[in-house]
Amino acid sequence: MKKTMLVAAAVLGFSQAASAATFTYENNSAAAGAQTIDGITVSFTAPKSGQNVAYVARTGILEPESGVGIDSGGFLSSNAIGNGEQLRINFSTLVTVDSVRLGQWQVSESVTFTTDKGNSLTWNTESAAFSSYETVGTAGLGNMLYLDITGNTGTTFATLNRLNNVSAVPLPAAAWLFGSALLGLVTVARRKTARQ
Repeated sequence: MKKTMLVAAAVLGFSQAASAATFTYENNSAAAGAQTIDGITVSFTAPKSGQNVAYVARTGILEPESGVGIDSGGFLSSNAIGNGEQLRINFSTLVTVDSVRLGQWQVSESVTFTTDKGNSLTWNTESAAFSSYETVGTAGLGNMLYLDITGNTGTTFATLNRLNNVSAVPLPAAAWLFGSALLGLVTVARRKTARQ
């Protein structure tokens, strides 16, 4: 009985730990790139041909330009997410992201956020007047393994500056119940074998 209680406590403790991983990713350094925080790796790719991930680092009054963007090559490449450019944020496990902060955001810009599940959100509003940052609520997009940010207009010029409250999605309760039931069956089988 004590062993069963110990196993149940361990399973419950592990499920609590799995749901507790929440962090904020901020990239204001050209060297930041991929990072592993609380066991979740955040990395970046450029899924469209001819585009590469770019890291922009600025300080002082130019700090709002810092973040992750796209280098499409050529003389006029801004290293930000522009029209038709796509930045993919990859996660090593299933997560939710409460909000995304974009840098260099101005009035007439538009981006679309799309998850690997096909959920999408188009943002073309400037909610914080006279600010170079725009925070977009993305919790409604649900669980994701990656999030694409695509520029929609010729005036779009934005960098990914911060991911707020990235949370690992815990395993469903059914998986924990199945695992504990399986463990119980193994225990019963071992006891039967030991008696014979």
